[in-house]
Amino acid sequence: TQNKACNWCCGGGGGVNTMEKTEPLRQKIFHRKRMQIEELDVTTVVTMCATCRNTLEEGIEDNGMEVEVLGLTEVVANHLLKEKK
Repeated sequence: TQNKACNWCCGGGGGVNTMEKTEPLRQKIFHRKRMQIEELDVTTVVTMCATCRNTLEEGIEDNGMEVEVLGLTEVVANHLLKEKK
């Protein structure tokens, strides 16, 4: 989200995304993140955390959202490749 002071966890923090019994809690937490993404009306979300990326991709797909998730490294690499041309 655009403001780190008002940012919410994606629901995968601490590796809880690997524990099946945490699914209801993860869904609840992702609901907040989904609301943040929808309020911003964006088509792309960028994260530097691999766990967040996986959690966001899963949550976005499960909720039928049309939002692309990219890693920060991808964004920087794509920018550098464009500059090089």
